[in-house]
Amino acid sequence: MAIIFAFIALFGWGTGDIFSALSSRKVGSWLTFFCFLFFSLILGVIYFLFTGQLPTSASFTPYFFALGLGFIHIVGTMLFYRALEIGNASIVGTIAGSFPIVAVILSLVVFRETVTLGRWFGIAFTFIGVILTSLTIKHKEELSAKRLFVDRSIYFAIITLFCWGIYFGLVRIPAEKIGWFWAAYAENIYLFIPLLLGKVGLKSMKTLFKNARNVGSVLIMTILARTADCAYNLGVLKGYVSVVSPIAGSSPVVYFLLTRLIFKEPLTRQQKTGIFFALTGIILISIASV
Repeated sequence: MAIIFAFIALFGWGTGDIFSALSSRKVGSWLTFFCFLFFSLILGVIYFLFTGQLPTSASFTPYFFALGLGFIHIVGTMLFYRALEIGNASIVGTIAGSFPIVAVILSLVVFRETVTLGRWFGIAFTFIGVILTSLTIKHKEELSAKRLFVDRSIYFAIITLFCWGIYFGLVRIPAEKIGWFWAAYAENIYLFIPLLLGKVGLKSMKTLFKNARNVGSVLIMTILARTADCAYNLGVLKGYVSVVSPIAGSSPVVYFLLTRLIFKEPLTRQQKTGIFFALTGIILISIASV
């Protein structure tokens, strides 16, 4: 059953990130981020009204832990939207989607899970792919510290990689105490952040609602992403993080194919090689986990 939930998360993230890229470039990353949390809150309320699912723990500790992880998750998500807004969608998606590297390592340390030789090969391939995709080595002088990375979107994507890796590597802890639903939706409390920072106002909201396609992109993105998040949480409750995370993390395979069709963004030979290594690594991890 855990494998089924992992594949639901795979396709949810892989297709949802396409709409994330479309929305971030149409209305901006901050408004996309705000609407993601806002629509998530609405979906959560609807789900609660129909199911009446209450928290399963009387202790506040799991909630605080879920809120802490949630904050890490939304920081990564916000930076991911920003990276999609200013950078190459194929590269950003591949780097950020390599978060199973971190999640698997955490599962080894925290949950004492075991990793097969095949998974280790997959992790190594994915890591090499991230390096090749992120770094530009056209000229020797570009190896200097100031010119090591291609652009700012790479920084954001790498930070997202670690934020998502930490979140999805440890979310099983609060999910076991308060349930998969509350572990996934606890982060919506941070809805006030873009409002407090003055990043979202009436003017930007008008920009969103001028075009029904903009609203549709954000809503579809939210439904797909939240379905994937919840499927992932259910998966790690039914199985191992080191199995569910790599399979769900194969979403860049779906995402990459779609971005090439939709955005038609140019890639250098080195970047193509890096993406190939990263996707091959994620697939190897998935095969070794089945």
